[in-house]
Amino acid sequence: MRLPETRDLFVYEVDFPASSDTVVEAVGDRRLEAPNGDDESIKDILDRSGAEEFAHADELYDTLLTCVSDAYIGRKYYDDRSGISSGSSDETVHFWENHMSVTIIAGVPGVGLSTLAQTARRQLDSDYRLINFGDVMLEQAAMDDLAKNRSELAALSRHETRHLQRRAGEYISTAAREATILLTTHLTIKTAAGFLPGLPDEVLHDLSPSQFVLVEAQTATIQNRRQESNRTYNAASDIAIQFEQDLSRTASLQYATATNVPIQHIENEGEIDEAAVSLIEVL
Repeated sequence: MRLPETRDLFVYEVDFPASSDTVVEAVGDRRLEAPNGDDESIKDILDRSGAEEFAHADELYDTLLTCVSDAYIGRKYYDDRSGISSGSSDETVHFWENHMSVTIIAGVPGVGLSTLAQTARRQLDSDYRLINFGDVMLEQAAMDDLAKNRSELAALSRHETRHLQRRAGEYISTAAREATILLTTHLTIKTAAGFLPGLPDEVLHDLSPSQFVLVEAQTATIQNRRQESNRTYNAASDIAIQFEQDLSRTASLQYATATNVPIQHIENEGEIDEAAVSLIEVL
């Protein structure tokens, strides 16, 4: 299996928080395909990491990505999944043809998007697959030796970011030929150059989503979740967070209009199970 596929595996097969031993017992024998070298098992990679506890699937995935060997660094501008050069734009490839539905579930950082999507995913059958757009971008960046973590990913140039977005879109559209995709993402991304569209026109075309689900929460709730998270967030005022949510709303309307699909709204306040039920109801 590919690195981005492990995130869905962890959500479905592992109960968090989990120890390294628990993860190994559940999925340690699963092997990851390496572009340049021998495949490795999840156990092999976790043994090398030295990590003992994982609070959630995101932390486990990030550990896996950080600790894979150099065999997972692919040829630059080459997407080994499809065997095409992503650096060339001369040939038109319709990645959206013959694919199943893609539901884009979006919200600003700290809104509880990952926890919500993972909670809902555990209550769905195997026809559904959960993918995080940023995870796929980060794997592609690691293959090109451009970034190994999200901080390095955010520091990439606008050109590099857009290139990775396109490759991620191609991968997800290909995955949608075999499963119904729940795609979590941010509709705008903050980079060194400022906020950029999370889904440029060509990426939106490749994904051809069936609907958007916009997840929101009160500003105070987002502040608290950022402070309590294991991830590092830069300090932001209430006004800045509200600006991010306003941008996300604007982007969702723009994207939905461009693709002629509906927008659903989920308020992620209170118990996560309640919000998960609301999400499942709109799928």
